[in-house]
Amino acid sequence: LDRIAKENTERIYEPRIIPMAQAMYEKVKDYIKDTFSVDDESAWDIFCSTYEVTDMQVYYVGNDAECYGAVSILSEDVQDKLAESFGNQFCVIPSSVHEVLALPFNGFYSDFSMYEEVINEVNSNNLTQEQILSNTMYMVDVNNHVLLRMDRAEEYFREQESKLQQEEMEANLEETEKVVSETNVKKH
Repeated sequence: LDRIAKENTERIYEPRIIPMAQAMYEKVKDYIKDTFSVDDESAWDIFCSTYEVTDMQVYYVGNDAECYGAVSILSEDVQDKLAESFGNQFCVIPSSVHEVLALPFNGFYSDFSMYEEVINEVNSNNLTQEQILSNTMYMVDVNNHVLLRMDRAEEYFREQESKLQQEEMEANLEETEKVVSETNVKKH
C-alpha cells in the first residue's frame, strides 16, 4: 500500500525541485512585468537587484499543483536529485504542507536551533493551523533514504557508524576464520 501510494502521488502530482530564488521569482514575476512594463528577462534582472538574489543553495521542493507537495521530499527520486547538489546528507525546513526547503548540511548538529526559531515564528505569524507541517528541522540520509528530525540526527549517524564498524569487524573476522580454516586444511 505504501509503495502504491507513493507511486500514485508522484504520478498525479509531479514532484518539483527548483532553486528558491526561482520559486520566489515565479510568485512576483507577473507583478514586476505589469508594474514596470518589461519582458521576462528584464523582470528577472529587477527581481535579482531588488531582492539581492545570491547563489545560496536552497531548493524549493513541492509539486506542480502547489498543493500538499511537501510529501515530495519522501520520494527516493527527489532525495537522489537533491543529493546531486548537496551530497548524501542535507537539511529540510518544513515550509508548509505544500512545500519544504532543502539546503546543505553544514556538519554541525547544534546550529539547527536557530532555524527552528525562525520556523516557529513563520508558522505562528504566516500560516493557518492547517498549513503547518512541523516546527522542527529535518535531515535526510540519502544512502538509506531516511528522513529524521534534526535533534535525532547526531545519534542516528553515530548508530550508523557503529553498525558500519560492527559489519567491518564481522567481515574481518570471517576473513580471518577462512584463512585459519584454509591453513588448517593445508596442514592436514
